[in-house]
Parts: sequence; C-alpha cells; structure tokens
Amino acid sequence: MDKTKNEQVKRKKVFKDIDIRDVVHYLLTKSWVIVIVVAVCLVAAILYTAFITPTYESSSSMIIITDEGTTTQDFSAGQQIINNTPEVIKGNVFCNKIADTLNNKESYHALLNANPALVKALGGDKAYDYENASAYNNNQKLNPSMIQGSLNVNISNTAKNTFTVTSTTKNPELSCIIANTATYLYKDYVETEIVPEGTSLQSDIYKSGSVPVKAANKNFPKNVAIAVAIGAVITCAILFLIFFFDDKIKTPDDIEKHLELNILGTIPDFEER
Repeated sequence: MDKTKNEQVKRKKVFKDIDIRDVVHYLLTKSWVIVIVVAVCLVAAILYTAFITPTYESSSSMIIITDEGTTTQDFSAGQQIINNTPEVIKGNVFCNKIADTLNNKESYHALLNANPALVKALGGDKAYDYENASAYNNNQKLNPSMIQGSLNVNISNTAKNTFTVTSTTKNPELSCIIANTATYLYKDYVETEIVPEGTSLQSDIYKSGSVPVKAANKNFPKNVAIAVAIGAVITCAILFLIFFFDDKIKTPDDIEKHLELNILGTIPDFEER
C-alpha cells in the first residue's frame, strides 16, 4: 500500500462515521466506570456539604422609577444609572463608605433609625445593643475589601430599572446588614449625586433583605445533584473521546469500513481442548 493510500486510511480512521448505537453500546460496556466516578463525586459532595464553613446570603432589591410622562432623556438617564450600578456599588469608594457607616456607632444607629425593616429583621431593639455592626463580625472592624468580596450585584430587569444586591458572609445578621446598607446608601447616592437636575427620576427600595435561616452553601440536594451531573457528564465525555480515537480493528466489519478491503473469509477462533 503506497504512502497516499496510508494517508487516506489514516484520515478515514480519524474522521470515521460514528454510529450512535456503537457509542451507546460502548458506554454501556463501560457503565461500571461511570458508576464508580459518580459514586466518588457523590461522596465528595456529601463531605463538602458536611464540612464546608457555612455562608449566608441576604438580598435587597431597588428600582429606579420614572413617571409615565417621562422624557426620553429621563429614560436614558435611568438606563445609564442601572448599567453603572454594579461597578459603583462594588467599587472601592462605595465599599469604603459602607465600612465607615457600619464601623461607626452614630452612623450605624442612624442607619437603623432610617430602616425599620432592618431593625425588625435583626430582632427588634436588640439591634441597638451593639455599638456598631462589627459585633456581628467577631468584633473585628469591617474593611472595604471584605465588604467588596461579599457583595454581588445583579441587574434583575434592565427595562424596568431594577437590580438586586446580595451579600454573602459567615454571619446571617451581617449579610442582612451589608445588603440593606448597600441599597440604602446607594439610594441616597443616586438621589443626591447622580440624578441630573430637572429629571423626574426617583429611587426606591422595594424589597429589604432579611436574616437568612439556612446556609446558602449547605444545600445538600443541590450539591449532590451538581456533583453527580458533573461526574457523569465528564466521564461520558472522556469515554466518548476514547471511543472516537480508538483505531483498533476489532471486527470483520471494521476492515471493510476503515481499510476498504473485501473479506474473502474468516477463521473461527476455536478454544483449545
């Protein structure tokens, strides 16, 4: 067989037609591999859920309101504010402002006075027993980088100018405080420093964050489902690649399919006696 023929054969082996029945049959013969990998992922998910440090999420939602008779300029301004919201709230300047508010007794209590929903979520008057919010952080002052890392801003609906601020920390009360403080300060920031003069834009917090009861990362059914799905998909993908690049001749049909040679006859394989 000349060099050109060899190259053609190699190309046919690499780019061979795939019969889905052969693939399914191959995966079924390797089902024990899939079962083992899925079992390992299942155990890993159980251990992960059991021993991981719990974290708690609290979310507060806000809306930029435009009147029915708003102008195109007002609508565009509202869209611009929403688009810039994630960058502003997670920026160093704004996170530093949140930290300063929560680390100071006077500003912290002023925040509670202005947010009855936050006071209620924190258990009523006992929220005032703490001089500042650092009491919820093992009496360690809150720093901008810690707050920045805990925040996630999701634009819920661009058309309706709504977004949600989520805070994730190891303390459920602290998550609630940071999420509510972020939206409260941003509402004031929008109204006093961003909204252009002569526009009808207003901002409002339509959903205050509450103290979470369960840890967000200790969702056993979710973690197990994700681990099992990832294990099964990755294993099947690897097995498929092994099947696809396997050029071994295993049956007489493979000779005709890959080498384009006619079979004149076969010699049966007799067991020795």
